[in-house]
Amino acid sequence: MRTTGNTRWAAIAIISLIVLNLGTLTFMVLQNGGRPLPGRGMGKNDPVYIFFRDEIGFDEAQFAQFDQLRVKNRAEMKEYNDQMRKLKDTFFRLMASEIKDQAAVDSLATSIGQLQTNIDLTVFEHFSSLREICTDKQKGKFDLLIDDLLRRNRPPQGHMPGGRR
Repeated sequence: MRTTGNTRWAAIAIISLIVLNLGTLTFMVLQNGGRPLPGRGMGKNDPVYIFFRDEIGFDEAQFAQFDQLRVKNRAEMKEYNDQMRKLKDTFFRLMASEIKDQAAVDSLATSIGQLQTNIDLTVFEHFSSLREICTDKQKGKFDLLIDDLLRRNRPPQGHMPGGRR
């Protein structure tokens, strides 16, 4: 059986992708660098630490408070994310059910909506608490940060997924 040029290129492409994936995984494992284990605060090489030090101007006392708020928020968000995953798994399993139980669908959709509300309120409270540890001068910079984050997470106006309008 003769190999054609296309087959050879396909084999080279597959091998290249495997090597690239292995390289990416290695990089991700080694990237942890100066970061602590999850849920244990942040290290001096953490991008969030660097940002709040350089852009907002946090001092060590503010970082101690920041660390406590961050650990608490991560624990809350992990719990919410676990709950959301379970609710959505159950919700989407209902599609495969032979018996369509609209009451169950509605109930799960309501639960998912309420949980999302709780997540949004927790995020709001977390950022409000972070703002409280800022000095008056830092609050202006912090407010600009929040405004920038909100603009980045907004979908483009008039755009629908799938190219529809």
